[in-house]
Amino acid sequence: MRISAVILSALVAPSAALSFQNVDAQRGIPSNEDLKVPGHSTVEYCPNKKSEGYVKLISIGLNRGVLSFTARVTRIIEKRSYMDLTVKYGDIRLLATTTDLCQQITEVGLRCPLRYGEISFTRAVTLPNKNQIPPGTYTITADIFSVTHSRITCLTVTVKWPGLEYHSISPTIVGPVGSSPTYEVPGEGQHGFTPPRF
Repeated sequence: MRISAVILSALVAPSAALSFQNVDAQRGIPSNEDLKVPGHSTVEYCPNKKSEGYVKLISIGLNRGVLSFTARVTRIIEKRSYMDLTVKYGDIRLLATTTDLCQQITEVGLRCPLRYGEISFTRAVTLPNKNQIPPGTYTITADIFSVTHSRITCLTVTVKWPGLEYHSISPTIVGPVGSSPTYEVPGEGQHGFTPPRF
């Protein structure tokens, strides 16, 4: 599955399980409690970017390599809705792209138009080799808009890599408090940096 599909599904059909890695949610960059997305994580709503009431995030999680997402759609999300995705490494912008939201959410079995009511999905996520990501601070922002350019939601997460344990970014780590998710990491032994595919 493409990384943008994972981010997109999590961020909009909302937010983030990206293949950048992090320690558990409690060890992420400190967050503003008023902006925090529900769950035990460092994913936040973007400051000063008001949503237009399309979705209410209920939970987003990644546990043992499985992404789970639940939200309530409160306004219909039509075809041609889109997401502005930005990935920064410190102050350096690695990626700035606009992608079709409706195309991306098909990766998790959803289709536009997204109608009123609760939507949810679970999906296995394959993580890259932890040696393929340079150490540093990463900020990922997904600003999501309707076809009429009204903001559906905007979510951001800042993580410091590497962490003490190999965990994936997730808005919520599902499981008992203090538990450590484990992941199978393909390609162990590979070295160097391979840019993420969006």
